[in-house]
Amino acid sequence: MAYSKKINSQTAKSGANLITPFVQGKGVFIGAWKVENSTKWNIKIFQSEKQVKEPLTKSKQGKLWAVVTVVCTAPLRNTVIVSGLMNIANHKVYIKEWNWMCNPKAPNGSYIGKHISKQ
Repeated sequence: MAYSKKINSQTAKSGANLITPFVQGKGVFIGAWKVENSTKWNIKIFQSEKQVKEPLTKSKQGKLWAVVTVVCTAPLRNTVIVSGLMNIANHKVYIKEWNWMCNPKAPNGSYIGKHISKQ
């Protein structure tokens, strides 16, 4: 694949970079990429002005979550926009509509793709 990177003798198929860490009232920005079916998708995860003003949501486990916007673009493809939830403690973003997650601090460097539940 022309768009993949080699990491530890494995071909990387996705990656994410925490560009602007979450600050309440200012938002967050994460840049990511994913190769799927030989197409490189550029992904931007951020909070819109409206989302920045919304209060954080607290889960039953006590985790704080913020609503984010996910924009996926690729050459000669339609732009796709969905929403997701970001755990503000670790910047993991969950995109329920696609069963995806984005972890810019994953042990292997970073990851965006299918969410595999530990249950």
